[in-house]
Formats: sequence, structure tokens, C-alpha cells
Amino acid sequence: MRRLPILVPLALLALLILSSGPILAEDVRIEDVMRRQDELMDRNQRAEVVARAKSEVELTKSAAAHYLLGRAYGLVGELEKAREQFDWSIEKNPAFPYPYYGLGVYFMMKNNMEEAERHFHLSLKLDPGLMRAHSQLGKLLVSIRDLAGAEREFKIVLNKEPGNREVRTLLGHLHLRQKRFDRAITEFRTVLERYPRDSAALKGYALALGFDRKIDQAIQAFEKYLEVEPKDLESYVFLKSLYLEKGMTRKAVETLERMKKHTPEGSPLRGEADQEMERIKQGGSGRKQVTIEGLIELLDSKDLTERREAVKLLVELKVHPPPRKLVEKVSIKYEKDALIRVLAVNNLGVVGGANSVSLLQVIIHHPTDGDPDEKVRAAAAAALGTIKTEAAVPVLLQTLDDESLYVFRVAVESLRSYSGLYFLDDPETPIPEDLRDTLTKQWRGWWQGRRSFAMKLKAIEAMEHLKFKRFAEYLVPLLADGEKMVAEKARNAFFIITAVQIGTAADLDSEEGRARLAREGLKVLQDRKKREAPKLPEDRSQR
Repeated sequence: MRRLPILVPLALLALLILSSGPILAEDVRIEDVMRRQDELMDRNQRAEVVARAKSEVELTKSAAAHYLLGRAYGLVGELEKAREQFDWSIEKNPAFPYPYYGLGVYFMMKNNMEEAERHFHLSLKLDPGLMRAHSQLGKLLVSIRDLAGAEREFKIVLNKEPGNREVRTLLGHLHLRQKRFDRAITEFRTVLERYPRDSAALKGYALALGFDRKIDQAIQAFEKYLEVEPKDLESYVFLKSLYLEKGMTRKAVETLERMKKHTPEGSPLRGEADQEMERIKQGGSGRKQVTIEGLIELLDSKDLTERREAVKLLVELKVHPPPRKLVEKVSIKYEKDALIRVLAVNNLGVVGGANSVSLLQVIIHHPTDGDPDEKVRAAAAAALGTIKTEAAVPVLLQTLDDESLYVFRVAVESLRSYSGLYFLDDPETPIPEDLRDTLTKQWRGWWQGRRSFAMKLKAIEAMEHLKFKRFAEYLVPLLADGEKMVAEKARNAFFIITAVQIGTAADLDSEEGRARLAREGLKVLQDRKKREAPKLPEDRSQR
């Protein structure tokens, strides 16, 4: 009898080992099928991608087949069907890493970065060698500006797959963003040696050379890039500036003429290109200082047109980190022109980060340093929506009290962009004044509920990580939570802690089903307590 407590975990371990065998054997086949799915998508055979995956599910009903069908649905844009199949795949085999990766991609597409990151980590916990998950996690970390973490993930992939051009190109752009121009040039050049017409690598290479002041090489790189991507209007502007730096005015004019050919009729860029060409031809382009340093100097110009042009170009160049003088232009203390302040505020939205959020909060809310112009405050609210971080939400909620209905509407749009929610029947209808109070209460109620929701998810994640048996009792009420996602995470954690799978994925879709999960979980714990209770010694006096 003493051996019995050991046999249960050994049996469980044997079960896990047996179940993991086919998964490991299928990994190569799954990757092959995923590549074939991508090839079909490249040939625009969308229906065929789904049809083939469906036939595999009907044939095998395996965890791998459900995952591949989910991926097929994701490729054709049917995200909820994709999630359903990923859930079924986990239901079939909770130790299979691919559906967790698939859910990570799903949550990224839903702009829920916190859940996406959690699922990528879950997939990597089950299979640290899943390079797709490392790559996607790196992209996610770039989007939330954890650049060190992103670099770590990209390097993990490249150590195993040095020929992975997508990830090497991403790493090059990461170096470029951090002004490590030499490293960026090296990464892009490595890609271009094998793929000389890779557009993302070509553009990154040209930009890195330009910022590193290797003007002649940058010009050549931009010319090659524009052969591949002739409709990238932004690159014509860069190339024109490089030609002007070399004093090659005829080439600068020709570049603008090429840009015009690819600019849609009626676009204001056509008129701006004509004016720029005329200034260059007359020798009065004002472009004697076309370096970044020269543009920064022009920020102090007394000529309003020069200042506006300098700010506009610096914003277009996406200089990171932004020059201090450009950041100062968001404040009315340093710049009286509202249009320049709007442009500088827009740049904060592109740059992002905690400092940008703090500055934007001052612009909207500070009692003395806040901006009196509603256009600037509205631009700040829009920039907060572009940044899309949790830190921006309380600032936007505070912005709902702005005296301007215009600013209020922009703040609501930013909240909608962040959350994916809208509390009106028709999102296209402008918000009327009489609904301001109602909407403000609804958005603040949503945020309070979300914070409670996030705390529950973090608690479940901690319990899942620590795996203490007593935590299973705390998970039982969470199985019946009103939020499906909370109940779903609690169910997964319950399985990890107890090794008992309760209910089915379908139970999560209704309150009744989730209540049934809680009852089933409670019964599992009660039965376990009965089995583990010490037996009372026999009463020999009755013999």
C-alpha cells in the first residue's frame, strides 16, 4: 500500500510521455503543411487552404489537424473560427504547443498584446524550440517597445536558423531604430547577398546608409529599392534630400518628377512636389541644410515657413529618439504656431513610450501648461490612441472631461481603437453632446472592470506557474467567472495543477456551462480529499 501514492504520478508521467511521442514526430509534417498553406495563399487559392485542412480534421480528428484548420481560417481572415479550432486542439491535447502559438497570433490580431505574449510563452514552455513562437514574440515585443526582449528573441531564431531572412531583416530594422547603423547595415547586407530584391531589406539598408552619412551608397541603395517598390513616395523624398546634399539639383528634380508619376491625381503631394521643383530650379529651395542637424537648427528660425518645413521633414524622417528641440515644439512655451505644435504632437504618437504619454498628458490636462488650442489637444488624444499602451488609457479617460466636444470625440475614438469596443449603435454617427455623460460613465466602468479582469488573469498565471496543490481550491470559483477568458484560463490552470481535465471547451460559452465546470472542479477536489484522508485505526474492542 505504501507504493500507491507513487504509482499515480508515474502513470501520469507515462501518459504524458506516450502522448508526446506522436507530437514530436509530427512537428516536421506540421511545418511542411504550414508551408504548403502559405504557398496556396500566395497563389490566392484561399478556399483550397480551408478545404484541405477540413478534410484532415474529418480524417484524423487529431490536435494537429484542428490546429492546422484553425491556422487556415486565420489565413483567410475568419478569426473566431480560427480560435475555436485552436481551443479544440488544446482540448484534444493540452501538451501540444502549436495551438497556444496560434492563439498568440489571434490575440495579436485582436490587439490584446498581454494575452498574446502569455500564449507565446505557454507555447515555448511546452516546446522551447518552436522558432515561429520566438519570431512572433519578438515582433510583439517590438510593438510594445521592449526592444531588448525583441532582440533576444530574434537572436534565438537566428542561432538556429541563420538563413531566416524575415527575422534577420527585423533585427536589422531593430538596430536601425536604435541608431546602431553599422549593425543594421551588416544584417541587411547579409539578407541582400541571397535575396538582392528583398524590398524590406533594401529599404532598411538604404535608410541605414543615409543616417550613417554614407551618402553615395545610400543613393545607390534607394535607386535599387525604388526599382522594386516604385510607389513608395516617402523614399523619393529621402532620395531627393540625398541628391540635394550632394549638390545634384538636376537629379533631385528628376526624383520629384518620378514621384509625381506615382502620386494619385488630386493628392496635395503633387502640388507640393511642383513647388519644391520650382524652388530647386530657382536656387531658392531653402535646402542648403538638408542634414538632420541642419533641420534641427531651422527649428529656431524666425521664418514660420522654414520652421514648419523643418518640423514636417523631421517627423517624416522618424528620427529616433526625437531631437530635444522637436519635442519642445509640442509646448506653447516654445512654439506659438498651433500647426507646428500639432505636427510635433503627432511625432510623439509615432515615437511612443512612457515619456511621450507624460508629455501628452501635460498638453491636455495641465492647469497652466496645457494647450489652449483644441486642435492641439485633439492631436494629443489621437497620439495617445496611436501609442496604444495601458498607460495611455487613464489619460484618455481624463480627456473625456475636456470642455471641447471635438477633443472628447477624438478621445473616444482612441479608446475605441485601443479596446475594440463601441457603446453606440452606429459607430459612424458623430457623438451628440447629450450622450457625453453616459459614454464617460460607460468607458470608466469598462476600465474598472478591465483592471479587475487583468488582476484575475495575473493571479491565475501566478498559480499556474507555482503549481501548489492548494491553489486548485482558489481556481474553482474562477471557473464560473462571468468572463469567458477568466474561466478558460482557470480551467487550463486547474488541469496543470491537478492533472484532471474538467468539462469541455463548449462549457465555457455559457454561464450555465461555466457553473457546471465549477461544480465539477469542486467534486474533483472533494473526491481527492476523501482518497487522501488518513484511515482511522480499527477498534479492536469490538472484536
